Amino acid sequence: MWKKIFVSLLVLTLSAVGIFGCSQTEPVKITNEQTEPAGTTNQQGTIELSLEELSMYNGENGNPAYVAVDGVIYDVSKSTKWQVGKHCRFTAGKDLTDAIKNESPHGITLLSRLPAIGKIVEK
Repeated sequence: MWKKIFVSLLVLTLSAVGIFGCSQTEPVKITNEQTEPAGTTNQQGTIELSLEELSMYNGENGNPAYVAVDGVIYDVSKSTKWQVGKHCRFTAGKDLTDAIKNESPHGITLLSRLPAIGKIVEK
């Protein structure tokens, strides 16, 4: 039930950001009140985060877990392999391009199973 509430709040938050062009510096947290994500949402409805902003999405303290590979941000929050933002020795909230391509046994092949939600931008 909490997952459904969280997803609904996230969708509403991302929609509000897209409609009103709002941007905050706090990450989305699972709470009873709606908060805005860090970064910005572009006209296509995808988020744009700097690497510093991405670090807030580490899957801890109720925050979603995001990782970046080749500049694309993937939401790993719902993956059973990424419990609390951790998978093997990797942690969410980071650019894992090198680790995924050069250290992961499955490489980039499993990325297609994850929702691509945005891109990394320089700020």
